[in-house]
Amino acid sequence: MKSVDKNLIKEIYSSQEKFDAANDFVEIWKNREEVLHEILKESFIEHFPNRELQQKTVHGYDLYCWESKNHDFYIYWYEWYEIGFCPLEDKKFSPAQKKSLESVISKIPNKEMSFADETWINCGIQENRSVVDSVVKGLEILFEN
Repeated sequence: MKSVDKNLIKEIYSSQEKFDAANDFVEIWKNREEVLHEILKESFIEHFPNRELQQKTVHGYDLYCWESKNHDFYIYWYEWYEIGFCPLEDKKFSPAQKKSLESVISKIPNKEMSFADETWINCGIQENRSVVDSVVKGLEILFEN
């Protein structure tokens, strides 16, 4: 790996154009989260044309959230990587509800981690080449419930 790195660095420093391109890429990569969030929002709008991208403050966090079919909890998306369920304000999940919603979360592809308590049942989506598709697919799964 070190020889690959060494060869790549030599290549980058072989011309001003390559050096500038590498620096531009590094700058883009450092700021990717904001751009990725915009890409995710555009993808959401494309895949869920009947759902408004609405932000609410719930349990102290600014979330994109939608009431469940039965209006007893929210389905939410936080920043660009976390999706899940939370109860309506001043409510908590019952043990049966928690168990049921945890099984829904278990179906989401490319999870990085999962978390569940009386107020939050969620997962983080792994940052990889399919993060946009994984968030959309995850939200599809959540909206089914």
